Amino acid sequence: MARITANGVEMRAHTLFTAPGRAVAALQRETGMKLQELVDRAKSKDADSETWSLKVTEFLSEQARGNLLTLEQIWDRPLPLYVLDADEQRRIEEAGAAEVPTPAGTDIPAPDTSAEPAPARKTSRSSASTPKSRGSRGKSAAGS
Repeated sequence: MARITANGVEMRAHTLFTAPGRAVAALQRETGMKLQELVDRAKSKDADSETWSLKVTEFLSEQARGNLLTLEQIWDRPLPLYVLDADEQRRIEEAGAAEVPTPAGTDIPAPDTSAEPAPARKTSRSSASTPKSRGSRGKSAAGS
């Protein structure tokens, strides 16, 4: 799980979707925004959206820890830093080692090995090879 260091304290990083409901509700009270508005704001491409998202993550993380700071207090602090845990660091190192560099000067793009092959298409049977079903001809048991 991602972690952040905020105001000299390392803590678990919470987003709108991983934070406890009380923390999200506190954010809604602080901002006066509905949940969908918060999500849209986080996804926006405005110049300050990254800073806003970091501060919201810090606010939600502090709320989840029981540190009931206001959003105003969070905005007055320096930006938090993301901290990689051991699993994330290992995954990054393994991904870097698994990459095979392409020869320089070639115009041929490297094949995309992450895509799975397309599933085989099922072919329908021809109508002549299968007789038309006329349903069940048996009688059902009484009372069932």
